[in-house]
Amino acid sequence: MSREDPFNLRRFTDEQRTCFRTAISEIQIGRKTGQWLCYVIPSPPLMKNGKEAGMAKWRQFAIRTKEEAFAWLDFEDDGVNLRENYIEMMCAINRKLALGISGARLMGIRDEPKLINSSLFFERLGRDAQDRKLLLVCRKVLANLGLDASPKDAPLFLEEVPAEPVVPKPRDPTLPAMRKYVPRQKRAIMPKPEIADALAEACDCTPMQCRRALTDLVTLGRKELLRCGRFLIPHVCIMKVNHKPEVTVGKRKVLGKEIMVKARPATVTIKAHCRATLKKGVFGALC
Repeated sequence: MSREDPFNLRRFTDEQRTCFRTAISEIQIGRKTGQWLCYVIPSPPLMKNGKEAGMAKWRQFAIRTKEEAFAWLDFEDDGVNLRENYIEMMCAINRKLALGISGARLMGIRDEPKLINSSLFFERLGRDAQDRKLLLVCRKVLANLGLDASPKDAPLFLEEVPAEPVVPKPRDPTLPAMRKYVPRQKRAIMPKPEIADALAEACDCTPMQCRRALTDLVTLGRKELLRCGRFLIPHVCIMKVNHKPEVTVGKRKVLGKEIMVKARPATVTIKAHCRATLKKGVFGALC
């Protein structure tokens, strides 16, 4: 069906035509995963300190005037009815919320506030347009989210919003170019056979002898850590065993304040600290 479209509402129907059924199935499963919220559950633009904020896509699909909001309710194009789709989506969300699924879990932590803003806006729009079905479904969603409906005298738009999307200013070309991030190349760690080969070449002995020496070093280190809690490899590192005693639940005095302390089991950790000789050599080569 072709109609006049002074507010370019076809930007909603064009997107919903391909994604709406997928969006409904995601809600029925119990978790939104797609990026369809801005054109299926739209809302007014996000305003911060009197200025429009938010991503470019949300600015593109924001509803900006009362006339556009009323036209949105009546718009249908090529079998896609915006009002009917909105009510169907909110009913699906309401059924999941009624089962005890939280809004953050269903929509995601970042998209739950957008669902709340849209529900409040369309609840006021349903009141002004005397659309009882839209009004009731939005109030049910708000009630399951633990929120109250808008006051009866609340205006449709709580803040003055710009009539056109505010496009962010392009970066000043006179500024120096931003440094590109160059990820570090991951280098493979030298395995035990290669270490043995390198030691054999440096010490004029066989690789097998060096492998046995490495195995003996591990055995010796384990014995020393069990005996005295420390093991030193000269000029390389020192390993220490750290015992943390069990902590029982109760009150403790910390910096003059009494606080509750949770119970914690006893733990044993082993930490290795690099020796100064190795540290200076590495830093000297890198710096």
